[in-house]
Amino acid sequence: MGKIDEPIGFLTGVASDGVLNDQEVDGLSGWLNRNETIREKWPASVIVNRLNNVLEDCIITDEERHDLMVTVNQITGNDNSASDVSYESSTEVWGDEVDDIKVAGSTFCLTGEFVSGDRNTVDTNLRLRGAETSPYVNKNVDYLEIGTLASRDWLSTAHGRKIEKALLFKRKGVDITCITERNLLRF
Repeated sequence: MGKIDEPIGFLTGVASDGVLNDQEVDGLSGWLNRNETIREKWPASVIVNRLNNVLEDCIITDEERHDLMVTVNQITGNDNSASDVSYESSTEVWGDEVDDIKVAGSTFCLTGEFVSGDRNTVDTNLRLRGAETSPYVNKNVDYLEIGTLASRDWLSTAHGRKIEKALLFKRKGVDITCITERNLLRF
């Protein structure tokens, strides 16, 4: 099992019954502490940040428990009523808050599947508006655009790897913004 599969497997187990109790929160925290080598890697890094906020005052409120469960479900794509395709449930969590998106002169990398068309259509629309596109996340990418449609197995595909790489670059100080398809369409 690869390093990315370990936290996904653990989180899937936590999310399986749709309830996050105090023992599972403690178990999740302990597991992350025992597996320090993956704490800085996506998706563990997101859970570590959420857990730090939840456990800061040593009291887990129902709201904190719910927010953490939403995050776990978004990461795993878990939805007790979901079919094979999940709409935004597992991608929305990665989108940065943005007030504006500068398309012309910016470089975009696309990941996932898009409601607004296939990847070539989205790529063409960006280029027609003066953007450059890159097939890979690198230091020259300004925006990683995350498609709205995600299958349950997206975490182990290149889709999840591009998000992981963008988050790694962000932690290293690279100015890259993760945006969802919905945010791009808004602008």
